[in-house]
Amino acid sequence: MQSITVVVSQADRNTAHRLEQKLRAHFHRVVLSGAEDIANVLKQNRASLAILDLNVVPLEMVQELSQKFENVAFVCTHHAPDAEVYLACVQAGAADCCHASDIPSIVRAYRSAPMRHGQAVAA
Repeated sequence: MQSITVVVSQADRNTAHRLEQKLRAHFHRVVLSGAEDIANVLKQNRASLAILDLNVVPLEMVQELSQKFENVAFVCTHHAPDAEVYLACVQAGAADCCHASDIPSIVRAYRSAPMRHGQAVAA
């Protein structure tokens, strides 16, 4: 288990709790957050990964957050991610865009996300 903190913001509370439970097998700490306080939660918890539902956190906010928190890997979730949504997320600074149930893609995105200071994430 990696000693990092993951912040999860999902529109559906049940989805958020399922995601939280599944991520605990891979990461040390998982914190649930609403969109309105996501920046504070990322800062206070020194998060390394944020999983943001596009129904809660708009792409403009993903872009702002990815610029403000350069050492956080962002993964966007969408009920039906397609190539267009994926590309928009990556252009906004996200490491990936997938369905919230796609734990392997979320973990892989974190592991392969380059740090903006030129360092690779060790996972």
